[in-house]
Amino acid sequence: MLASRRHRGYGSHGTMWEHLIWLHFGRSRYYEPTSSFRELPIVFQNPHWSTSCAPEMDELSLSCREYLETAMEYSLFEAIHVVRGDIGRITLIGDEHVDCLIFPTNSSLVNFGIGAAGAVFNRAGPELLTLVRSEAYRRTRRRTTDAILTPGFDSGVDHLIHCVGPSSHRPDCEDNLYRTYLNALDRARQVDARCVAVASISTGSLGFPVDLAAQIAMRACRDFIKCHRWQATIGIVCLETSVLSAMTRKHEQILRQFNKECLEIVARVEDVLPPLVPFEFEVPPPPVPLT
Repeated sequence: MLASRRHRGYGSHGTMWEHLIWLHFGRSRYYEPTSSFRELPIVFQNPHWSTSCAPEMDELSLSCREYLETAMEYSLFEAIHVVRGDIGRITLIGDEHVDCLIFPTNSSLVNFGIGAAGAVFNRAGPELLTLVRSEAYRRTRRRTTDAILTPGFDSGVDHLIHCVGPSSHRPDCEDNLYRTYLNALDRARQVDARCVAVASISTGSLGFPVDLAAQIAMRACRDFIKCHRWQATIGIVCLETSVLSAMTRKHEQILRQFNKECLEIVARVEDVLPPLVPFEFEVPPPPVPLT
């Protein structure tokens, strides 16, 4: 609509866009993202307009710009693939070649052929095991939520991200699982990964309930995308039917209320994630219906 010269004036109608935000995304956003889109969609790219009559940014109300930006965030989250597969074998997400694997491990990183980590170690070959058994790696103390980057070796991908997820028996396990996903995604973003395959974290031997783990995983992906506007391809790779079903369901659930219960991811300081900022204040009422 805004790409039409006849209708572009609707971009200045703030109240209308506020209603559209509540209608499509459940509520207005809680915070300003840390990254901006390089450009808004087709509004500014109509080839039939001369430069002199192309709409300027200040012609759009703040709520119109918020709607457009949130629609783009929504599109990025909607594009997440939830697929049945084996993290030890997957090479494509959609039509794109995977260049990064994210998977759960233990704090030593050493694996003996068990679970998702075992599948990745078998895929990467003996050099990976040699690396994590080296003195430098053995001396390093790793904590729950850490995401450790190593080369892919013979795995066919450039990067491996080993994630130390939480046990479900700890009182802070939900917060820590959320942070684990954020740390892993941020590691992938730092190395400019373009197609990332992610195995479910903590749902195996660490005993996390599958539905709760899937909800946390999808919220972390949503919040990371909203904060950083990250445009890499993400595939959630599920070996078990129960995990596939839960991830699919939670993905669809968030799409129905996209802005609900978001957390702000504060910018990193010295490469350490500071505390997340929960929004516990009273949610303002939706705008008054148009008459």
